[in-house]
Amino acid sequence: MSLILSHSDGDNYYFHVEVRDEEVGFVPETIEVIDPVTDQVVAGPFMLVEQDSLLCRSRLHETDGIDLSQMPLNFWYRHTEMPFFIYRVTVREPTDEQRIIDIVGLPFICESEERP
Repeated sequence: MSLILSHSDGDNYYFHVEVRDEEVGFVPETIEVIDPVTDQVVAGPFMLVEQDSLLCRSRLHETDGIDLSQMPLNFWYRHTEMPFFIYRVTVREPTDEQRIIDIVGLPFICESEERP
């Protein structure tokens, strides 16, 4: 599961990856934004760091605040239009092997007035 979060402090974007299944042993490491038309990276990679989760049985990984200038033009509006951006997450398996997971479709979006 992934979401994009926009806080009011400085127009930064935050990407989150939530691992809900306790049995999943991989760790999300980075996230990139891919243009589905060109299959090119248009933003990132951004490092994901594990955070305390308010949700039971989940692990939350979050980027640092990403400045608007690091994102594609009109990102906030474009990411809700077809064709949707692809969010490519690199994860590390317990065996130390890297794997790529493409999240296709509209991610969960959340806006907040202050940083949680």
